Amino acid sequence: MPPLPPKSKASRILLIAGKSFVASELAPRLIGLGYEIIGTYTSGDEAIARASELQPDLVLTDTDLAGEKNGLVT
Repeated sequence: MPPLPPKSKASRILLIAGKSFVASELAPRLIGLGYEIIGTYTSGDEAIARASELQPDLVLTDTDLAGEKNGLVT
């Protein structure tokens, strides 16, 4: 059998959850699966402002967020 390719670096996730307890429950599970959590936010506006700086590979968002924008609009 051929050797496995080297592991690639972990995907970087920006996590947006309307309730902080959701992020605190989800983040450790994602980390355990090999992902890197680069930021957690409860507001879509705040997450959008930071996303261009953080450059996530993936954004996971809740539909119920604080602020003017819900998770679908964000």
